Amino acid sequence: MDQMDLNKQIGDIFSRWDHADTPGGQVAVEYRGRLICSRCFGLANLEYRVPVTEDTRFHVASVSKQVTVLSLLLLAEAGKLDIDDDIRCYLPDLVSFREPVTLRNLMNNNSGIRDQWELMTLRGIRYIDTITMDDVLETLRPQKTLNFAPGSHYLYSNSGFTLLAEVVRRVSGQSLPEFAKEQIFQPLGMEHTFIRQGFWDTVPGIAVSYTDDGTGHFVPSPLNFATWGATSMNTTARDLLRLLAHYDAPVICTPETVARMTTPPTLTDGTVSGYAGGLFCGTYKGHRYLQHSGSDAAFRAQVYSFPDDALRIALVTNTANTPLGPAALRIADLVLDLPADPCPAMPQCLPPAAGTYAFTGLEGEGFAEILPCGPTGWAMAQPHGPVPLTPAGDGSWKAGYLDQIICFTQDGLLSGLPGRMTPMQKVVPAAADGRRDLIGRYWSDDLEMPLWITEQDGRIWLRHFRYGRLPLLAIEDTPGDHYVCTLPDELTANLHFLRGKDGTAEGFRMDTSRCLDLRWIRR
Repeated sequence: MDQMDLNKQIGDIFSRWDHADTPGGQVAVEYRGRLICSRCFGLANLEYRVPVTEDTRFHVASVSKQVTVLSLLLLAEAGKLDIDDDIRCYLPDLVSFREPVTLRNLMNNNSGIRDQWELMTLRGIRYIDTITMDDVLETLRPQKTLNFAPGSHYLYSNSGFTLLAEVVRRVSGQSLPEFAKEQIFQPLGMEHTFIRQGFWDTVPGIAVSYTDDGTGHFVPSPLNFATWGATSMNTTARDLLRLLAHYDAPVICTPETVARMTTPPTLTDGTVSGYAGGLFCGTYKGHRYLQHSGSDAAFRAQVYSFPDDALRIALVTNTANTPLGPAALRIADLVLDLPADPCPAMPQCLPPAAGTYAFTGLEGEGFAEILPCGPTGWAMAQPHGPVPLTPAGDGSWKAGYLDQIICFTQDGLLSGLPGRMTPMQKVVPAAADGRRDLIGRYWSDDLEMPLWITEQDGRIWLRHFRYGRLPLLAIEDTPGDHYVCTLPDELTANLHFLRGKDGTAEGFRMDTSRCLDLRWIRR
């Protein structure tokens, strides 16, 4: 494809960033050793009208995890630790569960340790609070049970990478930000990359993130993290290309170390996981890849490396209005001349129905409130006000101009991107009639805190010491002891009440998307 035409088509993918008054981002693409695209879009700071440049630094969230794993493996290569050691060898004071969990389990996301962000939300620590390493470690310390037996299952957990960062600190004598700077960023020439230690760090040329509600209204989305391992690397798209290039031609470690990092483990049931050391590994249309995305506040990041094709893609942005995973794959299609994907078939869509909908299964999340809007329209409730739904032409709807699709069905609704839709059921406020036996105080040993089930205004509520009263929601037309509750930071919890032999409620099991089988006992 002609270079000018390629750059135009890549630019079209990011048309929502290509304005003088909106947030934007950076796009960098390297193919066969040549930088074939390096584009900057939009503003890094709306208030001061600061444009994005090649030197603008973006928070890249979970793209940080591969640097944490690489730091760990450099210490292993130096003979200072063994990744098959139990974490008790290094963090005995932070472990309360009985099962052995290895450093390899942590870096491969098959440890069974529950996710730190969801645990902290349950404990009353909000995403916009100043969250420190001590906050995270003290949240993980009392965990007495796991999601599953280590090595038996893949489930994404940020906790493992925070624990690995603490291992790096104790073994090397340096914090992860210091170690990564000396051992990774400087040797690889990543001059604009660092791990931010807190909001108090003054950073030249840093981007601010903004939520796009789908109507052209951008809301500042603050990030106050003072924690690392799972997140907090700040960098540029071109620096990320340098990190990806290192996996193909390692200069700070051996090829064997890279192989350790990029070889997915075999789980105890014999299946091979798709996640290795801080990287997803798989194939796309027959082409092998390594990739990872990042999402914190309104920051988004995506890296893709196709090693056999010498193609590397790095995308960073300070708004979430353009899904970066599909965007990166569209770039791969253009560069490698791959056939376009057929449009996924949509199920038959019904007319919209007002109400509240929630994901009620395991290992997933979703919540939507649909409202009437005007005489014939519809809207989706958002934290900063309702966003009108617009018809997508096939019976489905979109939230404003964003890519999220909503399809109403007999069972509730489907929400997400085409081909990756989350099913949600309609839920209604739980009436107190017939449920008063649930009222009481419940205690979690894993979180060392209580929750209360209360009655008010003829309804049943969950009361949290920080968040106050939160409505318990019952699945419409479904009897039983299964309820849904939504907490701050878009966390949906499923509560299943447990009854004794005499039929009384003795406690409940709580499941969130990455924290399974948390037990709360009536006291």
